[in-house]
Amino acid sequence: MRFIYLALLLLVLLPSPVFAETAEKTIELEGKNDTPAALFVQSVLEKAYANLGYKIRYRRVPLARSFVEANNGRLDGLRARIGSVADKYPNLVKVPFNLLDFKVILMADRRVCGVCNLSQITHIVTSRGFKALEDYLADKPYKLNITEVTGTRQSLNMLVEGKVQAAIMPDINVPEEYFESNHHWIKQTLAILPDYHYVNKKHAELVPKLLEQFENMQASSEMSALRKRYGVPEVYQEFDHNHLGIVKGIAGVWYDFTDTPDGTYWKILEQIFNADRTSFSHQVTNWKRAKQLFDDKKVDILVGAYEFEVKDNMLRSETHVDYEWPVSAYGKDLEKLKRQLAGEIPASVCYPLGYDFTEWLPDTIKNYEVTDFIDCERLFTADRVDILMNYSIDLLPEVAEQYPSVEVMEARPLFIAFHDNERGKQLKDIFEREFHRLIASGQLANYYPDKEQFERANIIVSAEKPWAPTPVK
Repeated sequence: MRFIYLALLLLVLLPSPVFAETAEKTIELEGKNDTPAALFVQSVLEKAYANLGYKIRYRRVPLARSFVEANNGRLDGLRARIGSVADKYPNLVKVPFNLLDFKVILMADRRVCGVCNLSQITHIVTSRGFKALEDYLADKPYKLNITEVTGTRQSLNMLVEGKVQAAIMPDINVPEEYFESNHHWIKQTLAILPDYHYVNKKHAELVPKLLEQFENMQASSEMSALRKRYGVPEVYQEFDHNHLGIVKGIAGVWYDFTDTPDGTYWKILEQIFNADRTSFSHQVTNWKRAKQLFDDKKVDILVGAYEFEVKDNMLRSETHVDYEWPVSAYGKDLEKLKRQLAGEIPASVCYPLGYDFTEWLPDTIKNYEVTDFIDCERLFTADRVDILMNYSIDLLPEVAEQYPSVEVMEARPLFIAFHDNERGKQLKDIFEREFHRLIASGQLANYYPDKEQFERANIIVSAEKPWAPTPVK
């Protein structure tokens, strides 16, 4: 009997071979995070590892430290990093499947550096351990004063506080509310890089198994479904730009810029798109109709749009082509005008057709839109409307000088808009590349009516003459 009890005790104390075989194994990675890109990667990895009998455990580690921890085996791998990681950390093995692309972006204030090429900037901030930036700058001639901090928020705070000229980071780390806080922010793409999953070499046998899992998820459309769920685009594909045919642009009627075939915007776009087997054509109409024809996909490009006019089904150029004049409201009594604009007393306003100035007006103001602004001025002088709204440069001098005004909207950048489809992405790709080539060549200034107009466009900001918006009246 004693032998039976001893045998039972040994069975209880000793691990069961069957149980050991079926126990769930764990993989420890750095993270986790709640950005759309991080949620996408985490979902893909959790599904792939679960199919292989593993559960992922996450441990928060600073970016720079995560490489060291994974290389030394204290982490089992890294969620997603650029393809050159193994060059510096030889104990890390890449799963050769591009999980997602991310952009190395430069964040800055357009008023400080124009289109903000790195050649115009000396002091930047970035996150410590951002290897993609190290790789990007390795063969560049720029001499930059680089401040390193622990995270994206610190970088953005330093930028907002004016302690640096620009911040460089992955676009997937930038909160959307950052852009909503200031319409002068620019997000300039420096490079588009693929991200891969890495494991420590002690798990090298998992690499082909994980690759098979990723390929199966791609083939079954599960990967695409996850991309849509989290708003992560498909991986970047180089475009063949030789088969775009006629590219059609449209704009409002703006003196010196679109009113003739030699207008500034048309000359720039012809230079950009009249190449290879692509050609450019344009038409001019009132701004309201221009936006409608673009919405109806009758044209490819909408020229001269404010950021707030770019809808969810549209793409906006990263670089601006101009800075519009401030918008002012004119009345016959300054104090009354201020109360009307504050919504304290009802009023009526007249402005050009399609200009969407209602964005800055209270509901107590009734709106009249006209094709020819001279009609607004006639209604105003005849006391048929209480307020005129327009750019001061577009008013008759006798009206602009005679009546008091309040600036309703400061000077803002103007953009090129494209459709959010494959053709639109190709056109945007061409525009960004060729527009920067025009800037670098020094030719762009020749397309603007004069030196003053080019300086006002705020494409290039020199240290001798920094750009500043028109002062409030």
